[in-house]
Amino acid sequence: MIDRRRFLTGSLAAGLYAAAARPASAQVFQGGTSPLTNPIQIGLMGPFTGPDRSLGEQMANGVRQAFDEANRGTSIFQRAVQFRTYDDIDDIGVAQQVAQFAAGDDISAAIGHLRADTTEFALQRYYQNRLPLLVPTTTADDVTAKNYDIVFRLPTKDTVEGQLGALDAVNVLKVSSAVVISQPASYGPAVAAGFLQEFNAAKGASASQVVVDLEKPDWSAAVAAVAEHSPHAVYFAGVSERLGPLLGALRAAGYTGLFAASQGFWNETTVKSYAKQAEGMVASTSMPPLALAPQVRFDADAYRARYGAMTPIAAFCYAAAQIIAQAVKNTGGGSRSTLRTAIAQGAFDTVVGSFRFTPQGDPLEPNVYFYELRDGAWIYRRAARNTGFLVK
Repeated sequence: MIDRRRFLTGSLAAGLYAAAARPASAQVFQGGTSPLTNPIQIGLMGPFTGPDRSLGEQMANGVRQAFDEANRGTSIFQRAVQFRTYDDIDDIGVAQQVAQFAAGDDISAAIGHLRADTTEFALQRYYQNRLPLLVPTTTADDVTAKNYDIVFRLPTKDTVEGQLGALDAVNVLKVSSAVVISQPASYGPAVAAGFLQEFNAAKGASASQVVVDLEKPDWSAAVAAVAEHSPHAVYFAGVSERLGPLLGALRAAGYTGLFAASQGFWNETTVKSYAKQAEGMVASTSMPPLALAPQVRFDADAYRARYGAMTPIAAFCYAAAQIIAQAVKNTGGGSRSTLRTAIAQGAFDTVVGSFRFTPQGDPLEPNVYFYELRDGAWIYRRAARNTGFLVK
């Protein structure tokens, strides 16, 4: 079954370094210099065994590389940063256990989990123990909906991605009518709601929604429902693994309008299975094109030399580790309360952009990046917000 495993479903090449750990246990990784003062310990929560082990390796690769780079600039009188992996095996029950284990260890902050459900089920453990949690890979609104002041999420949440997608459709693509396609799944409804809210608030714009059954999708009925509205654009708020067949069905029925989509379509599945039908589709994602960010070229090149291409999972875990390392450097302290306050009040430059956080724990200036599918490849076009991070 396809579920919300991460904030990106594509471009997830396996890391080259195996960071194996046993379930509900921890493993210490060291890197960089060895100061005289005790290193600060950070917990990394993710699947380091099981079917998603390769994704856990990407998480560990990003964190390891970021801490190694940060520790290289640490004097013998400053505190370095190390991390331990806590294997949640992508299970909600185990995720709660490892969160409690980390809270009982000398862990000053945590990074994780990979999936929305494992993150959500473990949140209360972090909050009860005042353990700061940086969330690098999940976009579900519920992660920050409880207003826990120890949670800091990096990628843009679902509702906001939908809103930014609607603004792009109206202001850039010049669309005045749209149909939003979604399914009653863990990913998609919040994106659809955000798109509909923002699009219908625009002057002269009108959007409607078609919900496709999750278990027994009726593509003919969906095509007919779309045709009733004669939209200029069809916006897919879901994942291509499930909704992809509708692309061909719409084209076969004579639809010639635009296709746009949320991050669930920005992946290799769309390219490999639906490139012809989806030609010209514009999809959003929280992942910026690092090749157009010269200020992070050294970091990206160093990572590539060690592990290969920096995947979105690795990049956002790298960024989470950078935020922690900068907070440690800025404060000189390593207590949970010190780091929580520093992250909540600070501004941080990372490999995926700059961050400040709202009291709820979301980015103060959320952003998404739009890519167009052309000739079997995703081509970067623009950012929702021009922050100066990219040269284009």
